[in-house]
Amino acid sequence: MARLYGYLDNLGYTLKDVANYRASIRMEHKYTNMEDTMDYFRKLQQQDKDFYYKYKLDEEFRVQNIFWVDGAARRVYKHYNDCVSFNTTYMTNIYKMPTFLKAMDGLAPINIITDQDFAMRAGIDEVFPNTRHRNCRWHIMKKATKKLGSYLAGRKELHAEFNDLVNSSMTPDEFEEKWNTMVQKHSLEEHEDLISLYHKRSCWVPAYFMQSFYPFLQSTARSEGFNAVLKKYVNPQNSISDFIEQYAALQEKIMRAVSKQEADMAITTAPTWSWHPIEVHMSKVYTRNIYNRFQAEMQQVMSYHCSQLNNNSFMLVCITRFVPDHGNRSYRVTADVGEAKYSCECCKFERDGMLCCHIVKVMLQMNVLEMPDAYIFKRWTWDAEEALIDESAQGGTGRTEMPEESRRKMKYT
Repeated sequence: MARLYGYLDNLGYTLKDVANYRASIRMEHKYTNMEDTMDYFRKLQQQDKDFYYKYKLDEEFRVQNIFWVDGAARRVYKHYNDCVSFNTTYMTNIYKMPTFLKAMDGLAPINIITDQDFAMRAGIDEVFPNTRHRNCRWHIMKKATKKLGSYLAGRKELHAEFNDLVNSSMTPDEFEEKWNTMVQKHSLEEHEDLISLYHKRSCWVPAYFMQSFYPFLQSTARSEGFNAVLKKYVNPQNSISDFIEQYAALQEKIMRAVSKQEADMAITTAPTWSWHPIEVHMSKVYTRNIYNRFQAEMQQVMSYHCSQLNNNSFMLVCITRFVPDHGNRSYRVTADVGEAKYSCECCKFERDGMLCCHIVKVMLQMNVLEMPDAYIFKRWTWDAEEALIDESAQGGTGRTEMPEESRRKMKYT
């Protein structure tokens, strides 16, 4: 407002006046806060039958906690419950987990990632016994760095070995072997901080989750990013009703921004790197953000030499110093071109739902010109949201490209 009026002094009120006015509003709604909240929830439920809310009362019939999920989130979850990121800042006990399960009609997540709060494991194991739970690697490493940073900084060889076994181990057995070698080599049997990390290895080391779907996730950064933005909209002085309405306003703002970004990308043609038929095809099928990731894998095929070991087995040897996300190690690929079945020990497809550069390299060498349907996740395509509207759309191949007519309409609308 000061900018609009030129100077702060030109305003007809002071910052203290604003603070007093806000305080008076909070006082006015102090005794109707929960009533206003329940009225707001009932209004939302009338507008959207899938909106869900639940509250718990204490011994004096006061609201102790509230849980709510908007209808859009519940509908999306039915199709994409394969990976959920929980920020446990607001989930400090197990009682909200059963509420979450009920809100989602009993459909448990397949995979969960949370921050470094190991106390959450007991609650998740109890409520979601068949769910795969991993802890945020970034949080754990950050916490470990405070204790181990100076120790490893003065031991470059040890530091390099530690990073290698964490980042490059493909299986638990490989991790265990490298860990034991490192411990014996550097006499670390009594190092408490390292031993503590080792005891928690199955909770955060990537080698233990190579077959689990955590798409492009090593941390809970997405959840934390939303919380950081939310704090700009609300503060501890807000009433519950204000908090909920501000949360809804922020959510709508984010969704509008995402939709606009996707629309802007849809009316332009993604530049291809190689003009190979596979890349051209995926540039039309994948959303822009996902295509950019796939294009990076296409470029990385140049970092490997591919040799055929037998009919269905290939060895990919790194010929460059370093490949992002893959290091400088070699990888074995199994490929049955006739059956259109491929696998790589890097397990990128299992983890991210996208083929790795190693498999793509084999495809190119074997003159494969079309991406098999089984390796196109519909969730990464332009028509992913259709399944959320039309239930019969489930089970599609994921090959649908954005219709040319739709592109023209969006371009000139």
